[in-house]
Amino acid sequence: MTSPSPAEDPQPDAAAPEPPAPPRGEAWKALVALALFAIAGWLVVASWEKVRVDWHLGDLRRDPGDEAARAALARLGERALPFLARELESPDENARLVATLALAGIEGEGAAALLEKAARDPDALTAANAIYALAQRAEGEGSLEARAAQAVRAGLDDARFTVRMAARRALARRTGVAWWAWGRRDRDGGS
Repeated sequence: MTSPSPAEDPQPDAAAPEPPAPPRGEAWKALVALALFAIAGWLVVASWEKVRVDWHLGDLRRDPGDEAARAALARLGERALPFLARELESPDENARLVATLALAGIEGEGAAALLEKAARDPDALTAANAIYALAQRAEGEGSLEARAAQAVRAGLDDARFTVRMAARRALARRTGVAWWAWGRRDRDGGS
């Protein structure tokens, strides 16, 4: 007589053992675990936008001409504004400059308001890029025309050469008059 092979079940009617039921009164642990899982998921989702903005800002820090990073930030649009507003408050002038470059490609009133703020930045490159970006976006948008004109006017009177040049170039682009025509005040010793 041979013993049954493992493939043959000697007791076909025997029921498979069931897993043990959780002890009563332990359901609250499962609910707490589920709640913690939900909170962790929310934290990941909530910080995802910041991670994306930081990632693309890092790309712009390495290469300010990175069109892919600018396009990605432009696609984020209004969702990127709170993070870019914080960057504009940074004591690091490079962070403020990169935020201004990112804002240049984002449409909407919120981005325009942040660019207006950046146009008054103590760093000349940040202010110059903000003025130029405001002037570019004002083309064809009546509501931004006055804001851009005010930023350009202030830029023409700015003591910093870089800011004055950005304002002149913006005017030249808008009016068709060469940028050097807007520099008479410098030649005459005016402000």
